[in-house]
Amino acid sequence: LTLGGMFLAERSIRPIRLSWQKQRDFVADASHELRTPLAAIRSNIDVVLDDPSATVHDKQLFCQGIAEESKRMSNLVDNLLMLARADSDTVIFLNETVDLSEVIQSAADLMQPVALKKDIALELIIHGAYQISGDADRIKQVLLQLIDNAIKYTPHGGRVKIGANRIRENAVLTVSDNGVGIAPEHLEKVFDRFYRVDESREREVGGHGLGLSIAKFIVESHGGAIMAASIEGKGSTFTVTLPVDKEL
Repeated sequence: LTLGGMFLAERSIRPIRLSWQKQRDFVADASHELRTPLAAIRSNIDVVLDDPSATVHDKQLFCQGIAEESKRMSNLVDNLLMLARADSDTVIFLNETVDLSEVIQSAADLMQPVALKKDIALELIIHGAYQISGDADRIKQVLLQLIDNAIKYTPHGGRVKIGANRIRENAVLTVSDNGVGIAPEHLEKVFDRFYRVDESREREVGGHGLGLSIAKFIVESHGGAIMAASIEGKGSTFTVTLPVDKEL
């Protein structure tokens, strides 16, 4: 091969190598994430089986641990399947008329009890009513993820605002909080798969580092964009922009 031919060959092989490396990293990260709940389930089962004569009531704490870790693992598997399908372009979204005001209200209603547990004020500021073409459940999934994150990283007695406005031909949704915020060096990476700003903190609140990457995939699949802005110690704002179908 000539030098030019070798260069072209390398250029054609490079995307394959990158794709292969990405797949290997995904499998390694997924295996790492699954190992934790599996280990917890196994240790709890060992304790339960250690004394066969004990009643379920006697082992309630350990049975509860098994149930919680099973749910955690189930959610993780669902997220991993979503990302795997995204990589293979096999995710199917509905294409229906979505009333964003209704979706926002529904998401806020679902998260209200979670906010109340931390005495966090959940405030809605919706200017106008807009419709988009897309999958209502998936858009709701994005909002639930953003609101849940805002509540998790906002201290007791804090505030989370959910806003909606129209700028030109786009609906702009915002979820902002006055929580711990995100340092600049972490901000651009928060949408990366398995990325955690604080490993110990994420374990404490139960995160896998997948929610925001899935949210980004859903938003971009609807022709929109998502971005984050934050000041460490003062709070964060996540902004979702979606093309408007028509105004009500």
